[in-house]
This record gives sequence, C-alpha cells and structure tokens, in this order.
Amino acid sequence: MKRTRITTGNSESGIVLIVCVIMLLLLTLIGITSITTSNTESEISGNELYANEAFYLADAGLERSLVVLDDTVEWRAGFNGEPLGRGTYSVRLADSTTQPYLRDKLLARSAGQVNEVVKTIEAYLKPIYNYPFSYGAYGRDSVRFAGNGMMDSYDSDLGTYASQYSGNHAGENGPVGSEGTILLEGQADIYGNASTTPGGDIIYGGGAQIYGDTTTNADPPEFPPITQEELDYAEANNNASSGLIFSGNGNYNNGNHRMSVAAGGSVTFTSGIYYFSDVSITGHGEIIIPAGADVVIYVTGIWDSSGGTVINSNQTPSSFQLYSVGDSLLVAGSSEFYGAIYAPESHVVVTGGSHFYGSIVGATFDNGGGTKCHYDEALGRDITRGINRYVIEAWTEI
Repeated sequence: MKRTRITTGNSESGIVLIVCVIMLLLLTLIGITSITTSNTESEISGNELYANEAFYLADAGLERSLVVLDDTVEWRAGFNGEPLGRGTYSVRLADSTTQPYLRDKLLARSAGQVNEVVKTIEAYLKPIYNYPFSYGAYGRDSVRFAGNGMMDSYDSDLGTYASQYSGNHAGENGPVGSEGTILLEGQADIYGNASTTPGGDIIYGGGAQIYGDTTTNADPPEFPPITQEELDYAEANNNASSGLIFSGNGNYNNGNHRMSVAAGGSVTFTSGIYYFSDVSITGHGEIIIPAGADVVIYVTGIWDSSGGTVINSNQTPSSFQLYSVGDSLLVAGSSEFYGAIYAPESHVVVTGGSHFYGSIVGATFDNGGGTKCHYDEALGRDITRGINRYVIEAWTEI
C-alpha cells in the first residue's frame, strides 16, 4: 500500500505573516490616531491659550480707555490695532449722539486678537458727576467758626428754611470739611459732620459743639479748579452790558469788567452769565436778584460785598451761583444771603452776624462774625460741574 505524506509548514508560515501584517497595521493605525489626537489636543490647547490672551487684551483696551476718559471725558476716538504682547486690541466708543438711548452713558466695545482668535467685551460706562456743593462749608487749608456762628441744613426742594426749623436749628446734615484745621471758637455749633484729611485737625471746646460725626482720616474731596475755558466762555457770553440795571450810585466798565455800587445805589441782575474782574459793594449798596432770575457770575479778581447787601428774591441758593478765581471773596452785611459760592483758590470770609443760605467752597473759610450758615442740601443733588470720570456699570463678553 502506497502512503502519501502531507506537509503544512508553508501554510502556517503564511498565516503568521498575515497576522503580523494585520497587527502592524493596527499598531500603525493606533499610532496615527494617537498622533492626530495629540495634535488636535495641542491645537485646542493653543486656541484656548490664544482665547485667554485675546480676552485679557480686550480687557486691557477697556481699562486703558477708562484711563484716557479720566483725563478727557470728551474723548471718543478709541483705539485701532494697538499692539500689546502677542496680539492687538481695538476699542470703539459710542454715546448719545449716535445712540440716543445711551443718554449720559457710553457704550464701549473692546476687541482683543491673538493670531486668528478674537474676543470682544462690551461694556456700559456710567458717568460720575462732580458735585461741587456737597459741603455746607469747605476750606481746603482751614475752616473757622467763631462767636455764635453755626452750620445746620435744610432742603429748598422741600420748602423754606423756616418751614424746617425746629427748636434752635433746622436739619443736622450741614457738613464742614478741610484738608487742614477746623477751628470752632466761642459758642459755634455745627449740626452735621466735621471732617479733615489725614494731617488735619479739629479743634473746639468751651461752648462750641459738633452735633455729628468727626474724623481726621477722610479722603480728600475733588474740587476741580475753574478752568480758563470756563472763564473764556463766561467772558464771551457776558451779559453785563445789557443785563445790569443800575439805580443811583453804581456802574459797570465794559473795558476792564469792573463793577461797583456805592451808597444809595443798587444793581439788578437779569438772568444770564456774568463776567467781572472786580466787584465792590460799599455804603449799603445793593445787589438784587429778582424773582424768576437765574444768575451765574464769574470773577477773576476781588469780590467785596462786605459793605453792602445781596438780595436774592427767589430765596433759593441755586438761583445765584458765584464762581471766583480771585484771591479773596468777602461777603457780609446781608441780613439773608442766598447763594452758592465756588472759589477753591480764594480766601472766603463771611461776617456781619447775618444768615447765609447755600454752600461755600474756598481755599480758606472764615466765619468770624457769628454768621448763621444754613446748608441747602438741594445744591448737593442738583448742581454739577460736569462729568468727573466714567466707571463700568455692566459688561459682557460677546
């Protein structure tokens, strides 16, 4: 019988080879997938890094815009492609001239870009107004109350001082402040807070009293100087030539902008802006603000009404505003003076034991004659000297 032998070695080798090729392909595929995944993750990580950088660039653009607005509140130019780090930022500003709904706010859109990644922040900027009459009396270098002088408060929006008077004073919101010394002598009373900045002092004793909080660690308030631009505007729009009505002994010199009223004389102001170099009222002369008139006066030299009377028929301080850059401002003689005085570089003196209704800001303030001062709280709300700065009210990433 013939036997046949079958050999299978070559077939087994072929199967092993095929398996090895398949495994190699699988490993290669796994490797390619891993490399692709790693590259994708690196790309994603890089994009996240770029996105974060772009966001911070947008934030930097917004913050720089606020700094510029602090210096120039009218600035609207924005920025275009400003380089910073590995990218750039651009800022656009809009106000009510193009977007009426904004009213007194600004809309800022700041975009930061790194490579092709862009992040944008949109923010509403709210104005912070300067309220010059937030104190009953403020003397940057010093404040002095003597005799029977006092400070209390009332609110002209709520009625007359008399209607809010009770006992021996009205309200107790008459703040007094300084960056130097507050000195109370005699029987002076302050119905309100008294504050100085660090380094200042509050000195009182005897019969003087402060019916409010006291501190010598207050932040310095902001009293911006009267600018040359304001003075130029007042001079260009000066109503003195046509708006002053003299009776008796008084005159105005249109050439040097000096006004004087002497014994038996008076001058009546119609509504408007007035610009003077010097003002002198002597011999019981009178300045009259008639009912219904709103008068704003700028003075570059000396204002001295210590020998006369200022009659504000409105009996509202806001209707008579006096701004001075001169060295001294003297007010006395009036039985009742209604007005708001802003003279941050002037030495302001009130005397005569009369009543002063309103607010006073000066380099110094001296109430040496026992004048009763009554701060009108409405002035602290109703009168501003423009926008001081902008702050972020709300923001979002878009």
